[in-house]
Amino acid sequence: MKSSSPWSLYSQLRGALAFAWLNGVIAAVRNPLWIVAYLTPPLTLLILFNILVAGEMKGYALAGGFVIILATNGLWLTGDAAYYRLYLKWQDMVAAAPVKPATYMFGLALSGLFFATPGMLVFVAVMPMQGLIPSNPLVFALACILIWSSSTSLGFII
Repeated sequence: MKSSSPWSLYSQLRGALAFAWLNGVIAAVRNPLWIVAYLTPPLTLLILFNILVAGEMKGYALAGGFVIILATNGLWLTGDAAYYRLYLKWQDMVAAAPVKPATYMFGLALSGLFFATPGMLVFVAVMPMQGLIPSNPLVFALACILIWSSSTSLGFII
């Protein structure tokens, strides 16, 4: 029963957002330490760069930390997808529901983005203070989307 009406697209998007809300926001509220876990590697990189090179390469550390947050988001999906498929059998329930596989994957990818958002906001707030302002914000946003989508794709493939 496949339909290409706008309502089916709306219902698929609503399903992806509901899954992202369930797996992302509710999980983050129940265990806020997961947000700290997202922030630990990039902040460690920033601290080490400040100690080892006395702040000369702080811009690289900030940009690298931002990329780490986006890439970690996608790679953590490997564990989430395996856990849902093998232990919770959540993927079997979703397959029986009227949701498409792309909707399931998009919802799972968005749920990880909820955890990464606080860390990304911290780095975006600190970057201008250190003189890192993207010359073209549209290119910056496109690069962020490409990093997120490629690491998410890699997470699902693995």
